[in-house]
Amino acid sequence: MFEFLRRNREITVYAPVDGQTVLLDEVPDKMFSQKILGEGVAIKYEKGIIKSPINGKVVMLAATSHAIGLRTKEGAELLLHLGINTVELKGNGFMPLVKEKDQVKVGSNLMKIDFDYMQQEQINLITPIILTNKDKFTISDIKTGSVKAAETPIFTINKIRS
Repeated sequence: MFEFLRRNREITVYAPVDGQTVLLDEVPDKMFSQKILGEGVAIKYEKGIIKSPINGKVVMLAATSHAIGLRTKEGAELLLHLGINTVELKGNGFMPLVKEKDQVKVGSNLMKIDFDYMQQEQINLITPIILTNKDKFTISDIKTGSVKAAETPIFTINKIRS
């Protein structure tokens, strides 16, 4: 009966790349596997441009381009961390296609990655997608398995009632 109220409290997050989603405990980095930064999933992928998983705004682009922060109009904040230990690359292999304060929609191009360089450097490109403001939002409907960029929902963000 009041389905419209529920819909207004949910935000669908889509896969930013083609690949296989896995639970965070499979990420070989304690910051993610122990959920220190927040809840979410990770995607194992091999190639493709990183696309926006939500409608929102770019609120952070790491100086080394290995991480992107996004915020929805509802205030949910997502961190896309591109690979493991990629901060050590000092930006090499990453080509940002957005800048801070840019508005994005689901499917907007965010980052291009030089996969030949990443393979040469033996970089694990598993990409955690993390809801960082877990004090205001929770996630549900986590999908694991095969996903397609900007088409497959990977989880739902739910606003915590105040």
